[in-house]
Amino acid sequence: MHIGRKARETGTALLTGLLLLGVLCNGNAQDKVTTLAGSPALPGAADGSLAVARFGDPTAIAVDSLGNIYIADTANNTIRKITPLGTVSTLAGLAGEPGSADGTG
Repeated sequence: MHIGRKARETGTALLTGLLLLGVLCNGNAQDKVTTLAGSPALPGAADGSLAVARFGDPTAIAVDSLGNIYIADTANNTIRKITPLGTVSTLAGLAGEPGSADGTG
């Protein structure tokens, strides 16, 4: 299992799911873990609400001061973003298209 770093000083930690299962989980100070986004039964690369978003292999995360969560989805070759309101979008890369190039966005 890949484990992300502690997200906030409130005792909330974000953990990425098992390799290739495509789940981003939210764990609280009471060691209770719930699914934040994605589905182990339906890995993929879908943007939208937390309920419909899909991830391939979320392996690293970062959280900014506004509460946005950034995810390195290595199976999809993308950088994803989850807003505090629960909207998932792709910031960089194209799912299924490996490579490297400079660009905007």
